[in-house]
Amino acid sequence: METKNLRPFFILIFCFMFGQIDASVEPNSPDSLLNVLRDEISELVHSGEDEAVYQKVFLVLAEARKSGNDYYLGEACFLMADWHRTSPKSERRDSILHYDKLGLESILKTDSAEAINRGYNRVSVDLLDAGDYEKAAKYLFDLLEMLEARKDYYELGMTYVNLVYLNREIMEYETALSFEKKAIENFEKSDQPDAQFNALLNAMIPTIKLGRLDEALTKSEKMIEIALRAGGEENNVNLAKAYSWRGEAYLNLKNYDNAMRDYVKAWALIKAIVVDEGDADGWKGNPGKAYLRMGQYEKAIPYLRDFINHMEERDAHRIEPVEEFYFLLSDAYKKLGRPDSALFYFEAVHSLKTKRLEARLTEVKTELAVQYQTREKDATIISQSDKLHQQKLIQWLTIGVAALLFIILIGLILNFR
Repeated sequence: METKNLRPFFILIFCFMFGQIDASVEPNSPDSLLNVLRDEISELVHSGEDEAVYQKVFLVLAEARKSGNDYYLGEACFLMADWHRTSPKSERRDSILHYDKLGLESILKTDSAEAINRGYNRVSVDLLDAGDYEKAAKYLFDLLEMLEARKDYYELGMTYVNLVYLNREIMEYETALSFEKKAIENFEKSDQPDAQFNALLNAMIPTIKLGRLDEALTKSEKMIEIALRAGGEENNVNLAKAYSWRGEAYLNLKNYDNAMRDYVKAWALIKAIVVDEGDADGWKGNPGKAYLRMGQYEKAIPYLRDFINHMEERDAHRIEPVEEFYFLLSDAYKKLGRPDSALFYFEAVHSLKTKRLEARLTEVKTELAVQYQTREKDATIISQSDKLHQQKLIQWLTIGVAALLFIILIGLILNFR
């Protein structure tokens, strides 16, 4: 890839922002700069350098736009999306899809198959997170055709992982598990077999919903094994996810002591990673749920309440699964004989569900209006086309009749002579 025209401003950025870097990093390589920023973004959860890293990404994005290089502009857009995805301080979750779409638009102008595949998968995940399943499915199936032709096993695996996610969200659980198998098969053919962690993770809900609890337990233990192999217990978010899902399997098996042990272990791992312990409150919902199942309602309430408050602060209370915890908190107050608090949280979750359904109804109405307008436009175009066709036909018929009359007239004149 041609990078000569990019070197001056990337070197400037390095000198200005990166005073101390590993000696192995090539100072005039744009790829090295992007990798440094990726690493910094991945460390945000416990570095606390959100604003400083944002400024670096912002500057790189601005310079990439000036450069006219589509590949580096696309990668810079992906970095900005990653910052919004990773940073606890991001207040614009819609920016993730916005920057990923911009990145894909730029990458599509290049010949980098790997980056194009990655861009398609990124946008499809963003659309899934936004609940736009129809568009997400189109991106994924278009990508599948390209990847199958090239036998790119790793990206095929990631695409099937996203199809697991899609079918999980629309509650097609059997289909989700069939895609999980395809994802694992492709990862095992690739040079990154441990990437199957993502397939197992997305398949946990379908497996539990279908009542395959022993299978769910086996999958979660495999996830723990992969996560430990990847990096031990320090700064290991995947290990926390694996313990949390094993806890969920135990909870459904009514083994509450083991469930609580794993939930608390996951929460402790996250507390050790984040800068502010409060940032780990998003992991307190499950211990609260376990306390409720064990009949320890007083203990359950602060965990459930902290979890809900954390999600509200991050504007994540619109996510449908969070509604479950409002019901749980309402139930805990009800069991303690505190009907006012129980009613408060019941009404709160009812309001959330109503807003979510109204928002979805508005989306459907908008989609129908667009489809109607498109049909009306198509009908108008067809009608105009028919009229033009009729006009041309009349013109040709008129010319034809005039020519025929002229021939008859010539014939009559010749016959008369």
